[in-house]
Parts: sequence; C-alpha cells; structure tokens
Amino acid sequence: MINQLLLSKRLYIIGSNYVEAPDPISAGIAISLFQDSIEILCWSVLKDLDAPVKENTPFTSFFDQVEKAPNNKKSKKLPFKAKILELNKARVNFKHYGNLPDISEAKKFKGYAEEFLRVSFNDFFDADFDSISLSQLIPFDDVRVSIESAEKALSENNVKEAACELAKGKTQLFNKFSRFLPKVDRNLKDADRIIERGTNISGIKVFAYLTEYLNTLRNINVVALCGVSIREYLLMEKALPSAFQTENEKWHYTFLSSEPSVDDSNKIINIIINLSMKLGQIVS
Repeated sequence: MINQLLLSKRLYIIGSNYVEAPDPISAGIAISLFQDSIEILCWSVLKDLDAPVKENTPFTSFFDQVEKAPNNKKSKKLPFKAKILELNKARVNFKHYGNLPDISEAKKFKGYAEEFLRVSFNDFFDADFDSISLSQLIPFDDVRVSIESAEKALSENNVKEAACELAKGKTQLFNKFSRFLPKVDRNLKDADRIIERGTNISGIKVFAYLTEYLNTLRNINVVALCGVSIREYLLMEKALPSAFQTENEKWHYTFLSSEPSVDDSNKIINIIINLSMKLGQIVS
C-alpha cells in the first residue's frame, strides 16, 4: 500500500509545481494531477475496504462506495465531498471540453487536494502525509541517503545542515550524468597558471571562468533533458552551497549566501527526487 501512497503524494507534488506557472494550461494540468492524486488514493481505500467496485465505476460514486464498503466497520467517510466533486468537475471541464481554468482556480484546488490527502492518509491508513517520504523512490543509494539526511535535519529545524546534505545529494546526482554528458576537465583552468608563469601577469582567470561557464551550460542541459525547468535549476544554484569531495572522501561546503528557507529546501528535495527518477529511467 505504501507505493500507492507514494504515487498519490508524488502526483500532488508535481501538480503543485504546475501551480507556480502563470498560464491557464499549466493550471489545467495542475487540476488534472490533483484529481489523479485523489483518485489513486480513493482506489486504494476502496480496495482496502473490499468495496464492490468495477473499473468503470464513476469517481463521483466513490464517496458512497467507501461508506457502504463491507470492511468499513467504523463507517469512515472520505472527507470534503463537496470540494472534491468541485475539483473533479473542473478537471472534466479542462480535460474533456477544453475549458481553460483561471490560474487562481489551481491554487484553490491545491488547497482542497492537500486537505483531502492529509485527512485521508491519517483516517484510512494511519499515515502522516508529511512522513511519507518520496526519497524512497530515489534509485541511487548515496543520493537517497543524502536526501533522507536533509529531511531529518529539516525536521530538527537544522536548516544549514539540511542545505549541506542537499548540496551533497545534488553533486552526487550530477556526477552520475557524466556518463552521458562529461564534466569539463578540471585541468582546463590550470591553463591560467601556465599563462601567469609565462607572462608574469598575476590574477589571470580566463580559463577558470570558461570552465565554470561550460559546466553551467552542461548542468542546464542535464536538467532540461530531464524535464526540469531552468527556474528550478536556478533555485538550486542560488540557494545551496557549493559542495565538493576531497581525495580523503571528506565533503566541503562553501556558502555564497545565507542558507535556504525551509520552503525552498523542500522544493529542492522534490527537484532532486524528480531528477533522480528520470536518470534512473535512463540507466535502467
């Protein structure tokens, strides 16, 4: 059952990302994903309660089906019926009739979906919505450990440690893309020292700048190929410290600005999870 809860939460989070885009098509996609997230959870509840439903059972009947299910000994009800049916109607209008919703509608339905999922996770599966971590979906052990450590640090309100763990996880993940898009050879920037020795001019940074520029282009290509927006990539670059590992396997971090907010940290966690799953699909 945990896989169904993870899928439900993941669809909700992906939908939440579309809410941030300022256009009605993105709003429609967000609404569709919120409804899909809820429908997956409803099917899980119905199966768990042994409700007599079929594949073509309409979504609008789920509320009654859950209440009447044979194994629903405590007569539990799916919450927020009116709100969720309103969300479903908006999804039908967008998906089947091509009616574009207002951007504000997506934000409203995001709140509806979150309310429903939080209450239903707890009522039917005794699970806390926040404690269901999507980091379990990361197919790379080292990246998963770093993200889990970041989540733990955030739960303890240690934002700086969380930022370091996220920077480590990001670096570990981007290194895995080297098989497909090699990083710029670090020896390139050493050409600055050769020029300095030959000209007796200090402070030359031409090749250091070129190395950084080419690596930035390489990373942008990586996230673009995986369907991650430039906005999300820039959030990671701006919010996280730089992270590198020395030959003795010790990690070092350099903060160019203050540590990210808790909200930005949670967004970065989801970005890294998404990138990890995309790369996992490529290498599998």
